[in-house]
Amino acid sequence: MKKLLPFVIFLLLFSCAFEEPYFMTIYANSSSDKIQIDGNFARISDISAAIQMKTRSLDSVQKSKFFVKLKFEKGITSGMVSDIKHELRKANCLNVRYYLLEDSNKNHY
Repeated sequence: MKKLLPFVIFLLLFSCAFEEPYFMTIYANSSSDKIQIDGNFARISDISAAIQMKTRSLDSVQKSKFFVKLKFEKGITSGMVSDIKHELRKANCLNVRYYLLEDSNKNHY
């Protein structure tokens, strides 16, 4: 048993380190009314359907770990942020992480 213990600990640590992240990225910039959902252009009204498609194949444990990354450029209007948050609430997606991006020339994905 003592010889197996280090191997079991290694497997547990290894499996936790490479756990699949369950998230969706929504990017909105200040110069357009369009958003990007996981790199694809979309409308704000498409958020609910995109979340349903993304979470459809997840089991209950994976769904509990699912979150949305909201990435906004500096200068975004509060109305657009409010509209996106409203769509997330309609989709019952309450685990949200917010990011404010300073430089709009970099790739954000």
